[in-house]
Amino acid sequence: MSVPDGITLLIDAGNTRVKLGWRDAQGRREPRATAIARDTLGLALPGWLAALAPRVRGALGVNAAGAACAAQIDACLAEAGLAPVRWERARAHCAGLANQYRDPERLGADRWAALLGLAAGAASRPYRGMVRVLATFGTATTIDTLTPDERFEGGLILPGVDLMLQSLAKGTADLPLAQGRPVAFPDHTDAAIVSGVMAAQAGALLRQWLAAGRRSEGVPAQLFVSGGAWHAVREEWQALAAAAGIAAEPQVLDNPVLDGLAVLAGLG
Repeated sequence: MSVPDGITLLIDAGNTRVKLGWRDAQGRREPRATAIARDTLGLALPGWLAALAPRVRGALGVNAAGAACAAQIDACLAEAGLAPVRWERARAHCAGLANQYRDPERLGADRWAALLGLAAGAASRPYRGMVRVLATFGTATTIDTLTPDERFEGGLILPGVDLMLQSLAKGTADLPLAQGRPVAFPDHTDAAIVSGVMAAQAGALLRQWLAAGRRSEGVPAQLFVSGGAWHAVREEWQALAAAAGIAAEPQVLDNPVLDGLAVLAGLG
């Protein structure tokens, strides 16, 4: 798709990477998002912006990476002659989705945008009227639940795969930064660490899937997953699901946060 005039930039500023895309006035999305590592943002972002700047009418984003990252992105936009990003926060209600968090604005804006993207996305349409669980495996792992009547019930936050591995390597005297695959009965330290981390990730997903099923009176929840670390967790999840007699096969979503930002951009 060629880039039309009047596009809105979509920016998902994460702790490890910044994902970028756009939406045009007709609601069409860029076919493939751009991901830039945080430590190369100052070099790579200006070039990406320069190629699009004449066609940009505004920028919309969510930021999980802190004020310094937001300021850096806004400075790059200013250098390209563009207005600052409109940084979104979670809301109590938006686009038919209700936020049941105790303090709705305290929900991470990236989680909120991802839920909006899930609720509005084509992959979710066949499952409207069902409970849906969205697990994102990034720097942190989040596992959130949508009810059949489009309410965000709540969810888990836990360290992501790499954070778990790094915490053991940095926080102990003798444990390594482990590599390898999970096994049922680890017989060396690397395997014990990797298997423990993957068991924690897959176990958290199973916990929320079961909880969602209980909330929906026994109707199994549909699982959706995203994030770069899912490929590491997938094997453990499949083994756990098979052992528990679960037939649920997660659907992979490429960029639910950008999908949700596209929804917000369409609201004006």
